Amino acid sequence: MYILKLIIYNWFVNIFLYICNMKNIGYCCLSMGINEGKTKKDQFENLSESCKKRLVVENDDGGNQYSVKMLHEMVHQVIGIPITFDQHHYNYGPQDQTMEEALRLAHSTWNTRVLTHMSSPKTLEDTSGKNTAHADYIYEEIKTFGLDFDTEIEAKAKDLAVFKYRKQFQVLKG
Repeated sequence: MYILKLIIYNWFVNIFLYICNMKNIGYCCLSMGINEGKTKKDQFENLSESCKKRLVVENDDGGNQYSVKMLHEMVHQVIGIPITFDQHHYNYGPQDQTMEEALRLAHSTWNTRVLTHMSSPKTLEDTSGKNTAHADYIYEEIKTFGLDFDTEIEAKAKDLAVFKYRKQFQVLKG
């Protein structure tokens, strides 16, 4: 199963109808923009049932982006899709809740196994980089606050980053 992350703007419906009919797509995780003149619910209703089952949104890392709380109020409560909590994005995005509150709220939106994202800022490896860019490895521990969930590691070194993280933080659970 693959996880696909897209940034959605005016081509929202067309691209998703195509992607969600492809095989082996688990979830489509979005940083959302909305077509002018159409509501999120209108756009969502145009999607195939297959796509609707795979669609999730995530908090983002810019001051003018969406927090978990905003996504809960503006998207989840309207159309019921789950929220993927991104710990790195939380650190650099709008903060209207504590990290624990944001993770717990996102966690509560799932009716199946919960998915979160984790990455570290590129500036930990290269001071000329951007805070919001992803590093090659993960340098901070994933905060669980006692919750159980899967985490997608967003790191340039891919599997090597996962192996290093597991060793560094003595994570035995696979």
